[in-house]
Amino acid sequence: MTAAAATRTSSLALPSGRAALRLHLASGRRAVIALSATELCLHLESGESFHYDLEGRLLKVADPQRTRLRSLSHQVLTIQPAGSSTARLAPTHDASDAVVAEAVERVALIAHELQARWADVEAAKPSKPRSLELIGPLLQRAANFDVPAARRDAERLHALYGHTPSLPSDQHDALALYATEGCRAECTFCDARRRGPSRLRTAGQFRQHVLDAVAYHGDALRARRSIFLGESSALSVPVAELRDILGVLREEFEFPPARVTRVPTRWWLGHATRFDGVAGFMDPTVAERRTAARFAALRTLGLRRAYIGMETGDGELMRWLRKPGNPDAIRHCVKTLKAARISVGLTVLLGAGGRKFAAAHERETARLLNALPLDRDDTIFFSPLDIDADGGYAMHTMAAGIECLTDAQMREQERAIRAALRFGGRRGAPALAHYEVEALVY
Repeated sequence: MTAAAATRTSSLALPSGRAALRLHLASGRRAVIALSATELCLHLESGESFHYDLEGRLLKVADPQRTRLRSLSHQVLTIQPAGSSTARLAPTHDASDAVVAEAVERVALIAHELQARWADVEAAKPSKPRSLELIGPLLQRAANFDVPAARRDAERLHALYGHTPSLPSDQHDALALYATEGCRAECTFCDARRRGPSRLRTAGQFRQHVLDAVAYHGDALRARRSIFLGESSALSVPVAELRDILGVLREEFEFPPARVTRVPTRWWLGHATRFDGVAGFMDPTVAERRTAARFAALRTLGLRRAYIGMETGDGELMRWLRKPGNPDAIRHCVKTLKAARISVGLTVLLGAGGRKFAAAHERETARLLNALPLDRDDTIFFSPLDIDADGGYAMHTMAAGIECLTDAQMREQERAIRAALRFGGRRGAPALAHYEVEALVY
């Protein structure tokens, strides 16, 4: 055996989890099939791997050169080379069709060999009979997940949500639920308003939506960590209606006690009805009408995190972006939320206002962030501006004769803002993260 072959074989050691099988295939090659609390994964001796959720939907295909993530909406995000931050989302379903076709060809062959007993089971955990019992049915579902099945499944997702949910980058494994539809804000850089004015679902409508979402996701809910309320600023609805929404969630799901600040992964992982809390976007002006005590009461019902589209600390730029609120409203909002022990996520829009506003955007954004009572439970997201050539922002900047920043200039703007931040001490520093809307898949 060559050194390379020995390395490949050693990488096929049986992992821990619910069940695992190591197979010697008819081709002479080996493969490992592993079932964990959240997914089914097939590892091949060639270094390829195919990952499926617990409903048998393809989620990821990886090899030594690249990783391709398939969304439930049937889009594919390619990360290349493996481990780099360069990601590209394919604009059509053709690339996803190719990924699904590639995966089903390999997985269906392995499933057939295993069922026909052509594949030799070399090792198994916890035992061969038990592993075959646990893995077999889900492996067959994965083997049946071909292109037509993938497209039908994406149609079910579209029927459930209307369009692909857009979540913050740290909520990619959340269960998205729409308490509202549309958006009442008219920000120039966002197209949410195009989908229609904001509309709040009744408690009955929301309950049916929750039941439909549970039916769609099925056992794959065991991999979902939190619940993200959409659409747009769902946490901005009146308190009475928000209590009703949280009440519906508490009827269907289980949340940790309000006294628990950090929820251990083992508490929710692998449970279809357990979540570590509820999160959502909120208009900062809402805090002008809510006390910390009211937010604390919402926390007892499951609310744990609020996301605020701050975008900038420059008041003039906020007005130019037609963003609700101002720096004082953001300062008051964050202070009120933190007093209620609700963590916050703040987005900074890189490139906002182009060259005209660049200097003030960098300076005032850092100044406002430094003035907020942020700690280790909070996150600041840097989101590069993605300009739609037919959108309001493009027309807004063109009319004003403003030069947009290049990708390199936006990266430099992020570095400048980060360098000016001053956090630490007993509270700890908030996390700093990148948030590229076009690179997120659900």
